[in-house]
Amino acid sequence: MRITKENAKKLTTKKKVRPIDRFPKNAKAPMEKRIAELEGRLDLIEDRLVGAAIFARSDMEEPKSKKPGAHPKITDEGLFHYRLQLVLWLERVWPELVPELLRAKNIRNAEYKQHVVAALERFANKVDIRQNYESRLLQNTEALLEFVRSDRFSKIPPKQTVTKALIGDDGDEATWRAASRFPPRQIANAMAGVPEIDWRTSLDRCSKQPLQRHVGIATSEYYRKFYGLPAYYIIDVKAIDTVRSGAVGGPCYTKQQAKTVLRNQEIEGKRVILLSDAELQKLQNELEQIFKAVPGMEEPTKQLL
Repeated sequence: MRITKENAKKLTTKKKVRPIDRFPKNAKAPMEKRIAELEGRLDLIEDRLVGAAIFARSDMEEPKSKKPGAHPKITDEGLFHYRLQLVLWLERVWPELVPELLRAKNIRNAEYKQHVVAALERFANKVDIRQNYESRLLQNTEALLEFVRSDRFSKIPPKQTVTKALIGDDGDEATWRAASRFPPRQIANAMAGVPEIDWRTSLDRCSKQPLQRHVGIATSEYYRKFYGLPAYYIIDVKAIDTVRSGAVGGPCYTKQQAKTVLRNQEIEGKRVILLSDAELQKLQNELEQIFKAVPGMEEPTKQLL
């Protein structure tokens, strides 16, 4: 393309670059000078091409903006692992631990650590076989004190929450979110990331992905009895030795749950009876009444027992 005088006036911001297939006007110049000029033109063209490529790529790729705040100091995998271990531990001992923790609200800060450590020590493994999650909690009781005394800790879950967690369907997000409001899970969510991250950050991150696991039996029974919620137990009357050892399912918090357990247990050839927890307690010391409650069954004999 021929460069006219009119086009030359428009090129005020860009340096004119002569096509590389044309010789300079002074074609009779020494070869070294002509080669140097040609290399200079090639360098200029290369710089412009590289610059254009970078500009085009920056338009195509959206820059990843960094979120404000410090980067996570513990991965989600590690965080959720510690949470699960804490949940399994705390829900197993919660009925015995809860009076000690809640009573600590009247204890001064200076005495709280010693009080809580003493309470947790009774339920943790011995020092030589202590699990990592147990040690982490025992070594960070100051954070635990701050959390249980904060407005973010709900000491008693509402009755509606307990009911939803106990009778909710598997896979239902609302069921797991209700379960996460049980105090042991609140503590596990807050303390899972300590000391790597603050308990508030740990609580926020864990709360976004509730643990998909049914509430442990000891904890669920504690709050079920607290609110007087019913339960049902499936009893195998042929294998019964005591009422509890004869149980093949339960507690079930609805009759529909109990029927589901019956279908899944594959207890063919066994005689079973569905008892409420009130009936179970009433018959604790009168095992023969179980057999009387089943039409056609005789009272227990040595052959059955």
